Amino acid sequence: MASFDIAISKTLKWEGGYVNDPKYPGGETKFGISKAFYPTLDIKNLTLQKAKEIYKKKTIGTKYKVIKYYLKKLQILFLILL
Repeated sequence: MASFDIAISKTLKWEGGYVNDPKYPGGETKFGISKAFYPTLDIKNLTLQKAKEIYKKKTIGTKYKVIKYYLKKLQILFLILL
């Protein structure tokens, strides 16, 4: 099982069905995805497959930012050593 599949299965153990609690600042939420972060998304009709796609896209974007950050640090270090 791929690491993404393991992570999503653990996430979905805690993040489940549809909730629309007016006391929750995130607004409507389903599968841990909230209206506050995705205001144009139809949260109530969000499918599990679409939720997984959102998580995967977010995960890949985060990994890219981390790699970019460390490459910049290495570049600076390399320039210092020259």
